[in-house]
Amino acid sequence: MLKKFLIPAILLLFIVSCEKSSKKKINTSLPKPTLSLSSGDYVMDNDNSSIKWTGRELSTKSHYGSLQMKNGSLTVNTDGTVNGIIKIDMTTIDCEDLQGRSKASLERHLRSDDFFSVESHPIATLTFKSEGGIGAGNKLAFNGDLEIKGISHPISFESEVKNVDPKVSALVDMTFDRSKYNVRFRSGTFFQNLGDKLIYDDIEISVDIRTL
Repeated sequence: MLKKFLIPAILLLFIVSCEKSSKKKINTSLPKPTLSLSSGDYVMDNDNSSIKWTGRELSTKSHYGSLQMKNGSLTVNTDGTVNGIIKIDMTTIDCEDLQGRSKASLERHLRSDDFFSVESHPIATLTFKSEGGIGAGNKLAFNGDLEIKGISHPISFESEVKNVDPKVSALVDMTFDRSKYNVRFRSGTFFQNLGDKLIYDDIEISVDIRTL
């Protein structure tokens, strides 16, 4: 007899418990920004800003290095949006994972027409504008255009503002598809049956922006 009443009681307790759990509010709020940008014009600190690149092969091998910023500027508008331009000196392509002859050989190859045609196109240009003001996690979402080898394509990326006083500093991570800029060497977009010689089209770029 006790068993007859015990099972329904347990079921009722389980149902009530589930209803209470479903009524609990889930905290989906994102962390608010802790920094704010003052409107005005800012000039890039070329010497203390940095640009890092990484390219990868199908064989899991990768190369990485740096580039130097030629010049750049930022404008923080009164509505909080940010727009700007960065010019990159492609003649400064540096490979940091190799040394000696291998390093010199790869850098020479990257500057050649197989890759970035640096002699005829020494400058790459990134122009950008944020979708809104600084948001959760001190981050900004940007849309812009990246021009390499005289070819321009839209690009989207995110930036995290690290400091605003007295100088602005921010970290930018983006990826661009080299095949869109006619960089063909060992690209699966242009050649088939490359096997483990294939080099991925996506190039990862990390920019540490600092202003004067």
